[in-house]
Amino acid sequence: MKTSRLTALVTILIGLPVGCSGVTGRPADEAGSVARLPGPITLITTSGANSAVVSSGREIWWIGPEEKVVGVPLSSVFPRGGDPVVAPGPTLPKQVTLTEAGGVLAVPGNLWTARLDEVRRYDSRRAVADPGVAPMARIPLSPAAASDHRSSTDIPMLAAFGSVWVLTLANGGPGQEVVRIDSSKNEIVARISVSGRRLEGNSGSLVANSRHLFVLSDGKIFKIDPGRNAVEGEFVANIPSLPGELPGRINSVAAIEDTLIAFGATYNSALGSDRYSLTRIDPEKLYPVDQHGFDFEGAAMQVSEGIVIGDRTILAPASQGIFRITIPTPGVTHVELNIQPFLPPRSLPEYLCKSQTGISYVSTSNGVVWAVDRNNGIWALDPKQDRIPVSSHQEGSEDCPEEDPAGD
Repeated sequence: MKTSRLTALVTILIGLPVGCSGVTGRPADEAGSVARLPGPITLITTSGANSAVVSSGREIWWIGPEEKVVGVPLSSVFPRGGDPVVAPGPTLPKQVTLTEAGGVLAVPGNLWTARLDEVRRYDSRRAVADPGVAPMARIPLSPAAASDHRSSTDIPMLAAFGSVWVLTLANGGPGQEVVRIDSSKNEIVARISVSGRRLEGNSGSLVANSRHLFVLSDGKIFKIDPGRNAVEGEFVANIPSLPGELPGRINSVAAIEDTLIAFGATYNSALGSDRYSLTRIDPEKLYPVDQHGFDFEGAAMQVSEGIVIGDRTILAPASQGIFRITIPTPGVTHVELNIQPFLPPRSLPEYLCKSQTGISYVSTSNGVVWAVDRNNGIWALDPKQDRIPVSSHQEGSEDCPEEDPAGD
C-alpha cells in the first residue's frame, strides 16, 4: 500500500452517509482535542505508516511495517490542553500492532481490516488497549486467496448504503470483484464481478454518491446499483492522447454528488515525460464532461486518490504535495479549474527532501486531514486553511534544496 488508497472516510455502519472510507463525523465529546491543532500542520510521527491513516473517533489506525495494522489512542497523541506528542520515529505512546492486512476501515467503535482471504471486524476500543484481542467477526472472502501469489496489499474498503464494500481478487477467478458485507449480520450478501482479466495485483478505487457505488478496476469505472447489487454501466477510462503520446488510463477517482473526478496520465515519448490530467465525468450518463491537463512548477503531478472536503472541493495528494481543486457546478464546461497548492513540499521539513518528496495518501476525520508523506511520516492538517504556509526554515525557497553530489 505504498501509494493511493482508500479514498475518504466513514461514520457509522447502520444508516451511515455514503461515499466514505473513514470517519466523516466528529463526536462532540471526543473531537475537541483533535480539532484544536497548534498550527495548520502537525507532525505525528516521522516514519512508520505505509498508507491508509483512518480514525474511528477515539483512535487512529494505519498500515505500518510488514503490512501490519497499527493503532494509537487519539488522547495519547493530542492530550487535552497540551501540545501534540511528536514521535521522532515509528513508535507513539500506547501504540499497538494488530493483524496483517492490506486494507483498513475505521468507524466509531469498530475497526475493519481486509486481506485477500478474509475481512475482520474488531471492537476498536478494545483493540487499541489489547493487541491480542480476538476479532468480533471473521468473514471469509476467498478460500484460495491465502495461496495466491498476487499482492495482498492495497485493498480498497468503503462504508456506504449500510454495508462494508471490499474490492478484491475474484473468488476462484482471474479478475476482481466487489464484495458487499451486511454490517448488521457480518455476512457477505453480494459478490459483483467487475473485471474478468487476470491482474498481477489488487488495485483500484471505491467511491460513492447518494445513489450509486463507483468502482475503478482495470482501467474502467463501473457504476453499481446498490439496490440490485448489479453493474448498471461502465466507462472505459482511457485518457485521450496527443500525437507522440502513448494512450493513458485513469489511475484514481473521487466522487462528489453530481460529478466524478478521474485522475490519469499519458506518456509523451517526444518529451520523455508524463502529462497528467483530470477528467470530469457525468455520474448518471458516465459521459466525460471535459478534461484538463496540468502541472506545477515545471514538474508533472502524480496524483494519488483524492478526498472530498466541503461541497465542491477535493484535496489531491501528489508528488508535489497536496492540491486543492474546486469543481465547477454542473453545466459549466471547458473552464479553467481552480487548482491551488494546499501543502507544497517546501512546507515540509528538510528530511523529506533527502528522498522522495510529496504526499502519497490523505484521508479526513474528526475535522482533521491526515496525510502520509513518501517517507512514511504521518501529519495532521487543518482543512480550513486555504493554503498551508511555507515553513520558516525554507522561507523564500521555491524547491527542496539541491544536494551536493560530491558531498561537500
